Amino acid sequence: MLAFIPQFVDPLRGGVLAQFLLLGGVIALGGLLVNGAVGVFAGGVGRALAGSAVFQRWLSRVSAAIFAGLALRLALMERN
Repeated sequence: MLAFIPQFVDPLRGGVLAQFLLLGGVIALGGLLVNGAVGVFAGGVGRALAGSAVFQRWLSRVSAAIFAGLALRLALMERN
């Protein structure tokens, strides 16, 4: 933020510290709102997916495939 905000601060328009604090507060509030919305949305989607038997089945299959691929890679690394 210290590299971003100074380009918007104009010493001719009043106190520099007040401008820094105001712009920093606006950016912090925007970040809070956006990150809060993402968190709420992700929590809702996570709860919905956690209760889905179809999703759990696919998650198990994908996890098994990933672990099988890692095991195969490890087995091939031992040969070299």
